[in-house]
Amino acid sequence: MAKDGIYRITLDFNTGACSYTLVNRISFYFCPEGKTLFDLPYIGYGVFQARETVTFQQESWGRDERYKFRMFIQENGGADAEKEVEWATLNQTDARPTSSSPESYYYLQLLEEVTQWDNKWKLMGDFDGVPATYTIYLTADQPYTHSIVK
Repeated sequence: MAKDGIYRITLDFNTGACSYTLVNRISFYFCPEGKTLFDLPYIGYGVFQARETVTFQQESWGRDERYKFRMFIQENGGADAEKEVEWATLNQTDARPTSSSPESYYYLQLLEEVTQWDNKWKLMGDFDGVPATYTIYLTADQPYTHSIVK
């Protein structure tokens, strides 16, 4: 029996197979704390968004701003147990973005294995403790990506 909800539909044109994965939620994962800080509610057309404030973690060497996203899913049309997967950087980076960073800095890839530190991004320095809008775009008309704007 299918459940109402948000589904990720995967088509395999080589085999003609189609799978449905129930998406329970997508969350902002803050690497320094090793946990999700807030959910990004679904707003429609493959877009998830939240307006939140992230305060960087003070470390002995400075402020830590590394992040990625976690998605909590149930495969097999929502029949399987919930599991956690990760939306992480498609293009490896260990630098803070700037206003002139390419769009590809924000591109996403889905990873089955979740980790605390691998495949993460960094927030711009002026986002420390400042409200911002966090948006994930999982639409067919562009690369899977995200944005963070004040």
